[in-house]
Amino acid sequence: MKYSVLKLACVVAIAAASAARAGLPEPDAVLYGTITLDGKAVTAADDLTVIARVDGVPNPVGTYHMGDNPSAGDQYVLRIRVESLADGSAQSNDAALIGQTAHIFVQAGRGAEKSATDFVIATRGITEQRNLVASTGNDCNGNGIADSLDISSGRSKDCNNNGIPDECDSLSALTGPDCGGHGGGGGGSMSTLTTSVVSQHGTIKCDPGGGAYPPGTIVSLTATPDAGFQVKAWTGTDNDGSKEQTNTVTMTASKTVTVEFEPIPLNASASADPSSIIAGQSVRLHGSASGGLTPYTFAWTPVESLSAADVADPTASPASTTSYTLTVTDALSQTAQAAVTVSVTAPPSNPETGEPIPPSNPETGEPIPPSEQDTGAPARPAFPFCGTGIAEAMTASLVGLGLMRASRRRGA
Repeated sequence: MKYSVLKLACVVAIAAASAARAGLPEPDAVLYGTITLDGKAVTAADDLTVIARVDGVPNPVGTYHMGDNPSAGDQYVLRIRVESLADGSAQSNDAALIGQTAHIFVQAGRGAEKSATDFVIATRGITEQRNLVASTGNDCNGNGIADSLDISSGRSKDCNNNGIPDECDSLSALTGPDCGGHGGGGGGSMSTLTTSVVSQHGTIKCDPGGGAYPPGTIVSLTATPDAGFQVKAWTGTDNDGSKEQTNTVTMTASKTVTVEFEPIPLNASASADPSSIIAGQSVRLHGSASGGLTPYTFAWTPVESLSAADVADPTASPASTTSYTLTVTDALSQTAQAAVTVSVTAPPSNPETGEPIPPSNPETGEPIPPSEQDTGAPARPAFPFCGTGIAEAMTASLVGLGLMRASRRRGA
């Protein structure tokens, strides 16, 4: 009995905890890739944990220990819990919101967490490859390698033997006998490259990576825009006038490179086939769009003579010459417009009676019945009876046959 009560209490406590969760669960954001720590590639056998944190949230919003997922091999696969908030609710203590920035850290064993990258959760269910580079020690030049290893390996000089790479040291500190020709603040033996994206909507990567380079190194830059965006402008590169996704920067000194993205322009077009009709006829309008970000929405005006106003290809039946305007809106809320004019002419009239002359079939010369004039379908062939329809012909045939039989009976 005591066990049943305890079990019930646990179930109630769990249910209450679930009900108290402030947010509505969203699909996880996923980061994956390789890890380089202190200049060495991390493998599944290493005791290393990847941790995601969000400012203002007390607990990690995601963790992954190397080797937890055997199918991932030597890569990490970090799932970040994401939620959205109902009106008036508070954010959970272990989940991120769409639009927040997750700070990604790596932790070797039980050591200190070291910053590896920042990741903006731009949309729900986002998945992105992000190769991490980090250092377990001080890393003043941001190349993912501890300063002590930079110095011992010869990547950086330390002319005054103070344990700080010369490119990070102040000019006043570079006073040792071996400091001639060096400069402080990035003007020493290594040049520092800082990159950033203006207003998000894409990423930028460097090859080779690392952040600190010997003088004269040419670094390849690759900008990857989000769907529906393109490169707008580069700054700090060898070719700032380029709008291509690739560029270079020559490290003659420490430099800062930025790239800015913009939406791909949206274009709209409209046409009618045919563009000229006779009053009473109909015509198909054709609308299309390119650029921007799908899906597109269509809106035609004026709407009074259209079969539908919110489709790409409506049918128009104007009583007089009418100009139709198409407005296209894409997923980024960009709009574009196009217009087409449908000319309407009155049908020809009989000069003697003034009555309109119905259109005729160009092949047979027969008048097109009113019910078929909208489509221009060929007229039905006339029958040599009182009427021109099949029903009238059948009626006349049956009447004639009846009269013939009655006459034969009287003759008999």
